Amino acid sequence: MAYAWRPAALSLGIVVLVACAGPAPAPARAPDAAAPAAAPVAPKLLTIGISGAIPGLALTASTTPTGGGFRLSEIHSDGLVTADVNTRRPVGRLAERAPSIDDGSIALLPDGRMRVTFPLRKGVTWHDGAPFTAQDLVFSFQVAGPDGVPNPLAATMKLMDSVEAPDDHTFVVYYKRPFYQGAELGTPEFWPLPRHILQPAYDRFVATKNADEVLQLRYWTSEYVHLGAFRLTRFDPGEGMSLEAYDRYFLGRPRIDSIRVRIFGDENTLTTNLLAGAADMVPEFAVRGEAGAQLKMLWEQSGQATVHVRESSLVHLQVQYRPADQTELSNFDPRVRRALIHALDREALSEAVNGRNPQLAAWSFFPDSERLYDVVKDGFRQFNYDPDRARAMLRDADWTPGGDGNLRHSSDGRAYRTHIWGPDERVSAFAGYWRALGIQVDELILSPTQTLDREFRARFPGWDSTGTDILEILGSTPATAETRWLGSRNGYDDARARSLVNAFETTIDEREQDQTLRQIHELYLTQLPSLPIYYNAIYIGHAKHVKAFDDLGGGGSFDPYGSHYRNSHLWDIQQ
Repeated sequence: MAYAWRPAALSLGIVVLVACAGPAPAPARAPDAAAPAAAPVAPKLLTIGISGAIPGLALTASTTPTGGGFRLSEIHSDGLVTADVNTRRPVGRLAERAPSIDDGSIALLPDGRMRVTFPLRKGVTWHDGAPFTAQDLVFSFQVAGPDGVPNPLAATMKLMDSVEAPDDHTFVVYYKRPFYQGAELGTPEFWPLPRHILQPAYDRFVATKNADEVLQLRYWTSEYVHLGAFRLTRFDPGEGMSLEAYDRYFLGRPRIDSIRVRIFGDENTLTTNLLAGAADMVPEFAVRGEAGAQLKMLWEQSGQATVHVRESSLVHLQVQYRPADQTELSNFDPRVRRALIHALDREALSEAVNGRNPQLAAWSFFPDSERLYDVVKDGFRQFNYDPDRARAMLRDADWTPGGDGNLRHSSDGRAYRTHIWGPDERVSAFAGYWRALGIQVDELILSPTQTLDREFRARFPGWDSTGTDILEILGSTPATAETRWLGSRNGYDDARARSLVNAFETTIDEREQDQTLRQIHELYLTQLPSLPIYYNAIYIGHAKHVKAFDDLGGGGSFDPYGSHYRNSHLWDIQQ
């Protein structure tokens, strides 16, 4: 990201002393009354409203997007890279620049490993004034990496072989193999930690192997120290947190003096307070679906605010591949799956579930903000909404309506009966379209406990509504008891798919990535292990007196780097 700096004007004056100059003028007489003092400028305070608790920060944060708290991390914390202003191109943040193949900072080694070198900025300090160095990053890998304390943010670190710090301002990562996102180390993928604060606790963990030695520290809550534009001054997991501008921030002191993050408990209460002016900004996932659409309509109609609608995770229905758990074996038939997706009006579903946003219907693997979008653009449009075609395809698969209107199989007369599980009421919307074909659909809206139970989620009997990344499904081995139910939840198991995803993720040449992605896309369209429906809508809003979010084109909500809050130091408030 380029920042424009205004150099101070320099003037060179040449003073000529004249020996015969006249006497100097008498000093001006002091005024009889002092000029009135300028009125003090009120501090600039921004209040951000969210709807969910904040249990902790960094490694102890809840990574669930619900509530809106987690994605605010780039207000107070910085990673090695972030996103550019209007594109998803990675740019340096703690690093002077993003590593690249062209300058040799990304290199493939003869032993098959990949080396990524990050040149670090000089003059960066932690919020307590201590200098930030490459040794902090080596320490961060020790704490949060494969041999460190368990945490939900270590996925990329597990791919790393080792790290080193040749000097205070150079950090080098060695990956076990080439990795296409190896240079994209934002905070979610590699969270810098202060060695001067956490070293004693980490040493106790090494001695005892008790992760609580580190994770129970007040550092993760009320005593948090990091490198972002704003430093923490107060923390309450049930009420919120307060932050103030860090005067020594390496990109310049923030224009806003303080930020207060308030927890309002639920979406309706949050909306009421936003409309009443008790909060100035709302992040993504704090108000969702129809509640988000209502907020956008009411807040903008009042003339008080602007609310942006963005794409987030892809919602799709994945089929159960385990024969022991799949209650209708015809769901294994790709012809049937194609019929079922033709029966779903994805634009209407997005409009209904996403709060009147039909444009978020899924026509592609990726949203149009991603670099790879053009490679797979409109790939899903062949599965347009066409219930007559769906019925014809089901007849070809031996499913025809009986006298009661329900589909029955020609081989044994059994009714077509399946299940849809999911974490919210959208399962009912999906089920309605399939019932219109004559399919009997049992629904289960999962409780919070069921949602978090990996084994229970994996044993769904028909279809599962999920936001899991498609490449993760294709590239994983099946989740089993032996893997503690980590892996492909629906039991999808295809060696060629895994090979292609592995080739995609280990290729750092963009042209080769594009070619491999096309092969993955073709395989997916042939097999349809899941049915893409729409992208979740997220709502990001701010009051008119807040100047923010003119960089939404480069921001993301689930990406390993570059959130919508990466440039909070440039936000301002008009007083």
